[in-house]
Amino acid sequence: MSRAISLRPDVVLMDVDLPTQNGIEAAREISNHLPTSRTLLFTGGAVGVLPKTVRSEELIAAIRRAASPRWPL
Repeated sequence: MSRAISLRPDVVLMDVDLPTQNGIEAAREISNHLPTSRTLLFTGGAVGVLPKTVRSEELIAAIRRAASPRWPL
């Protein structure tokens, strides 16, 4: 999370299963510190996030949707 805060990205991609923190909690913290950043979480199969097996074309499309001011689409 500290890296996201220091880099201030438009879109943050991270795994739900982080070694030291729950990814959902980290996404909330990032959102609190960087309200204009969008976070996409990778997981093994939950609805509403990208699966770890996502194809590169789908990942690029999701990043573009997340960065869109009209999110969610």
